[in-house]
Amino acid sequence: MANYVDQINLNGVNADIKGCDYYEGCNLAEKFADEIAGYSDVWAWIKARIHAKNYSKIHVGDYIPLEAGGLNYNATIMGINTYKGMGSIQTYDHIDFTLGRWMKSAVRISYGRYIGFAPTYSFTGDGSKVAFILADAIVEIAKVTVGGTVTKEYTYDASTKTVTFNSAPAADAAIVVTAKGSEYPWLVSPGYAFCNSLKINTPGYQLKADGSAAVEVVDYTEGGVYYYLPDELKAVIAEKLAYIPKRFSSGDTLPTENTGAGWTNIGKIWIPTEMEMLGQYRGSNKYESRADVQYPLFIGQAKWRAPRTTSFSGQWVLTPSDTEGSFDFFANDGALSSSTTNHASNSKAITPCFRISQW
Repeated sequence: MANYVDQINLNGVNADIKGCDYYEGCNLAEKFADEIAGYSDVWAWIKARIHAKNYSKIHVGDYIPLEAGGLNYNATIMGINTYKGMGSIQTYDHIDFTLGRWMKSAVRISYGRYIGFAPTYSFTGDGSKVAFILADAIVEIAKVTVGGTVTKEYTYDASTKTVTFNSAPAADAAIVVTAKGSEYPWLVSPGYAFCNSLKINTPGYQLKADGSAAVEVVDYTEGGVYYYLPDELKAVIAEKLAYIPKRFSSGDTLPTENTGAGWTNIGKIWIPTEMEMLGQYRGSNKYESRADVQYPLFIGQAKWRAPRTTSFSGQWVLTPSDTEGSFDFFANDGALSSSTTNHASNSKAITPCFRISQW
């Protein structure tokens, strides 16, 4: 097997640990205590180091301890500038961290329909009616059109599912309300909401009469991962731009394979793809492998993929599977540190990750 340090020296910043076959990692808060004393906290310090492009004596595998929700984690460096220069908008200097296995709870990637969706609701004006009630509990509205023209002359009460216009739409005017959604399944998934402590709409397991996915609401605003992180860390986390698959149809037919891919913001907290963790794809390789690389931390290190407890039989990675011809199969890292597929509605562990960047 290749020398581990050969792998983590790809950025040219780890010269002081050459000659090791295995590197356990250092507690950066202890190693640089004197330097950190000049900053408000350790996270402000690492942000300043990245901004200055100063990675001296900072290595893949090093970590910063933190407490989240009453549990202790080590935020461990997965890669330094792993994606520098990539993206539809250039990615600048950065360090990507993982918290390892999230120990508070397992999570579903979906409720059974791992698809992108943006529900629409159609009405017809009568010249006097101003209030229109949606069929589903929609968290947020993306767009409203009246007679084909976008309007902002309305209010929306999510508690009553009611759109109220400032003045009544004209008789026979076509009214279309589009809920906030996405072509990217990850961005409308319970997994995304759990990682980023959000309340969103997600495709439900049941189908509507027209064959489209029902709408479920997930609310992790007082839970999930981001909610429990220290405020000092939240202040410096950057959103990650990643190339991920789309699985979306604007019609009534639910897609059973990826329909494209693109660069998009995947959130402040995310999970690795199959390639990023395992260096391979068992799930969908359609539109998947054009931009991913394996993070140096995971090269030859099964300990990062083996479950810590028997209650977590594997963990999710951010890779849907086309192999089953289904809209709810998802790739996950199994108990033996190998990739397999699983129903997205099952509960699995996750490995939350985050980025601190130059800007």
